[in-house]
Amino acid sequence: AGPVAAECRPTELPRALFGDLHVHTAYSNDAFGMGTRALPDDAYRFAQGAAIVVNDQVRIQPGQGLDFAAVTDHAEQLAAATICADPEHANYKALSCRIERKVPRLGIILAQLAGPVFGADSFHCANGACVKAGDSAWSATMTATEQHNQPCRFSTFHAYEWSGLSGDGGNIHRNVIFNQQPTIRQPFSAFTHTTPAALWRALRASCTDTDSGCDAITIPHNSNLSLGRMFPAYADATYDEQELRDRAQFDRLAEIIQHKGSSECYYTPGVADESCAFEFLPYSSFMGKILPALATPPANDSSFLRNAGNEGLLFQKNKNTNPYRLGFIGSTDTHTATPGNVSEQNYREHHNRFLSLPGSDLQIPSPAELNPGGLAVLYARSNSRAELFAAMQRREVYATSGHRLNVRFFAGDAIAEDLCSSSDAIAEAYSHGAAMGAELISASAPRFFVSALKAPDTAGRVFPGIQRLEIVKGWVDDAGRPQEKVTEVISAPLHAPTDCEKPAMVPANLCATWVDPAFNPNQYAHYYARVIEQPTCRWSQIACQRLQSYCAGNDCEDIDQKVCESTIPSHIRERAWTSPIWFSPSR
Repeated sequence: AGPVAAECRPTELPRALFGDLHVHTAYSNDAFGMGTRALPDDAYRFAQGAAIVVNDQVRIQPGQGLDFAAVTDHAEQLAAATICADPEHANYKALSCRIERKVPRLGIILAQLAGPVFGADSFHCANGACVKAGDSAWSATMTATEQHNQPCRFSTFHAYEWSGLSGDGGNIHRNVIFNQQPTIRQPFSAFTHTTPAALWRALRASCTDTDSGCDAITIPHNSNLSLGRMFPAYADATYDEQELRDRAQFDRLAEIIQHKGSSECYYTPGVADESCAFEFLPYSSFMGKILPALATPPANDSSFLRNAGNEGLLFQKNKNTNPYRLGFIGSTDTHTATPGNVSEQNYREHHNRFLSLPGSDLQIPSPAELNPGGLAVLYARSNSRAELFAAMQRREVYATSGHRLNVRFFAGDAIAEDLCSSSDAIAEAYSHGAAMGAELISASAPRFFVSALKAPDTAGRVFPGIQRLEIVKGWVDDAGRPQEKVTEVISAPLHAPTDCEKPAMVPANLCATWVDPAFNPNQYAHYYARVIEQPTCRWSQIACQRLQSYCAGNDCEDIDQKVCESTIPSHIRERAWTSPIWFSPSR
């Protein structure tokens, strides 16, 4: 056994493992239409630190490997677009294929609209062609997932994306993550299983209600583009008891950050929490993203996870079930098969969209409002599917906007006030408190422990220090109204960056304990920690400076300069969000 056995020995305490649970390859119709030709095997190799060829013009080298990953290609017409690139295929000359080749984005939209209406045997899918393509792609994905799973070194998960929409165009997409290889011919799609409830019924029938040992979770993403439909407000929800149970069972986690924006909290100029402006998109649905003329601004509703958390407390108070008890993760939602590709310094747009300058190797990602995405961090005692899946189930997870911060968050009556000064602080926190993602039942005010350490600086990866730690509280007051408050528990001096290419090294790691002075033992509440880093240049500012440097010695057209005229902030505060700890009154 030797070194491998030693490496596989579980650690005494759970440790942070970093990964990406939202990855698309050429088997996703939209990714294929945007030029991606890399497959699941390529994605898993990239996740482990290998360079891959995305298409005949793009080769990408990752900055750092991950601990785990999941390929989550869209179930809807899985691999159907590959037919349109095969001149030998009998359906190659179908009208839909001609549209796909000439106007890929239009082809993507038409396929999404036509699928639910005309079914899987229409257009270039005639004679079962798309079913066959999907069978082959799903089989190849499962094969790659098994081949790259290396217990204790790199873990993979069988997974896919269910890409449903509400009737008014709100996003209700979910990634489905399995604990083992499922026995399904193809993933359940939103064309045939049109609602989350239908998806959960199918997962129960094929997986969790069987005696095979199969289990699954579903991870909502981009609730910021859901028009409030991802997590309907308590007053608007029409769930029956089974759907409440299914939501609580399957929706264990949610993406709080990915390349299509942050879903933490609502922002408008002048709001109390200015930090909600972080990677905040100006429209409220996918329809607004694709067709700007139809865009509507975001509303202060349950599209955002902080609001959804409060709505869950209303369910808890009135129904004795909380369907929105969600842990927080980040991921990329890359459509270039590049999991974990989150560097601001070397950002490549996840849809293969660039502004290329004639005579230059410089490529500027477009549009500027998108971002590199985030990472999922799971606490486990070993790097294995079983341990990592268990972490997801118990929600001992957190999200980062890309940097590898080590964050801890606990609460408990017996946590010591001076725990930060203890040499055995984490072990004591586990012994005397509840970790992030847990429910805490107590008659007295708990003490919270929050700690954040930045990743070590290495050549080519210089991270700013941590500037402050905050605890965000949500609760329902005695009149049944949702409330929220953000408290800064500790901070370091602020350091503004002077050079985008070389961020300042500020050696600040922070730790604090805190007791809520307004704690009410009779109120349901949820608390999560937010870690805010020192300011750094956003990728768009880095690209702008590179563009200006190039244009100083070359003739540039006005369109080239538009990236520098954007209203997008030039600097950002990278961050992490822990999963909440939920407080329930003693019964």
